[in-house]
Amino acid sequence: MGLSIYISSLVLFWWAVKTTKEKPLSICYSDDLPNHIITTGPYKFIRNPFYTSYLLSVLAGVFVSNQLWLILTVVVMFVLYYQVARQEEAKFLTSSFAADYKVYKENTGMFLPYTNRIWYDS
Repeated sequence: MGLSIYISSLVLFWWAVKTTKEKPLSICYSDDLPNHIITTGPYKFIRNPFYTSYLLSVLAGVFVSNQLWLILTVVVMFVLYYQVARQEEAKFLTSSFAADYKVYKENTGMFLPYTNRIWYDS
């Protein structure tokens, strides 16, 4: 189970790297405003694939180590990534892309895909 989750994490991470290679994202905690929205690759399904891949990696560690109490690290990391993601998304909502980002946000999950988005291309 842990190995499967870890492989999923790696696939998602490298898919996000490939998708953002031509148009890099800004660094977290930076004050710059976004100059583009990425809605292809894993971003077609989730708004924060890098953070999701990191969370999957931590979750894999729980299964690999067989230490259930380590789920606390997943919870702590989720809270941290959620806060950073909210801050980054707030920048989009104050940028010239605010209207487009609102539509994107309504149709795309923050860390997990919306079920209807997986099966239907809207």
